[in-house]
Amino acid sequence: MVRTKTNPTTSADATPAANSLAAPAPEAPKSVRLRVRGPSGPVTLDLQTTTPLKDLVGACAKQLGANISNVSFRDAGGKPVTLMSEGAYPAGGALLIGPDSTLNEVGLASGDTLMVQVQSTKKPAPRKKATKKKRARDDDSEEDVWVPSDGDGDDDAKARRLLGARASAVLDGGARQNDDAATVAASFINCHEAPEGLMGAAAGMWTSQEAARRVEAARAGRVRVRATPSTLQVYWRATARAKKETEERVRQFSADESVAVVCAILHRQAGSTRRKLSGDKPSTRLLTPEGVATRCPALFWSLYASSRTDPDDESSPGDVAFALEHVVSQAMAKYEADVAALQRGAA
Repeated sequence: MVRTKTNPTTSADATPAANSLAAPAPEAPKSVRLRVRGPSGPVTLDLQTTTPLKDLVGACAKQLGANISNVSFRDAGGKPVTLMSEGAYPAGGALLIGPDSTLNEVGLASGDTLMVQVQSTKKPAPRKKATKKKRARDDDSEEDVWVPSDGDGDDDAKARRLLGARASAVLDGGARQNDDAATVAASFINCHEAPEGLMGAAAGMWTSQEAARRVEAARAGRVRVRATPSTLQVYWRATARAKKETEERVRQFSADESVAVVCAILHRQAGSTRRKLSGDKPSTRLLTPEGVATRCPALFWSLYASSRTDPDDESSPGDVAFALEHVVSQAMAKYEADVAALQRGAA
């Protein structure tokens, strides 16, 4: 028997057997449109068959704008499948799937419906507004407290209404119709001894501010004066922009009464009789237009009215500084005469 020599076949020439275990070629990804039912109604997701389940959960969260609690659907066999929010299949399930499992591996195809539950978000508890503790001195009777005015007439009226009798006392300056020169002088010296508490402090602030406004109005000539034998009705504006005039009704001092009041002030400033006899001069530091406007508005407006160039014209301007200088000069002469009389009596 003759043997024939044959060449061995190469692997390239060999054809695969029918029972070969070689893996099939991977399928090209296909588009998948899924319906999603969430708390805000149905929406659609356009994905691919190769999309992993973790991306499916992420797409649901993005579409619904909320954190996902779980995603559930039915597989090709009709069995319920539930995905956790991280894409893992819950323990005890029928399918061995995980976050990297693709849609086609779990049987999801176009037209399938996903049931999605979102995580409930707790609303933060409303923050309690910080309540300012009331200080012991802020009792109900002093809750509405005046603050410095901006020159508006309405603010001034409110201040007078709140301060009540204290505002009237400041305006009088101890210069009521029946007060003698010694009483007016005492009130002039002691005008800053305000009552304690919030209202006392407010009265002091109001007194100082009103005085500055009076001086400014007098210097600018924004004053109208209506005089009677015993009173002055004064209307003034501290600033040109003031909407309303401030109205003050005060006692009118005659020239002699003004000198008597200032002389009494000098006596109180000088102190005891012993100091007067020793030759100590009284201080005149309080006898300035600002000081008089603060301590005795009645004297301030009396000096303004007496220095007007035309007393018959209510808008005629006056000069408080000029009038006060002359009154202080006469009062000083009267004071010195009184001291000389004391010295003669003591001799």
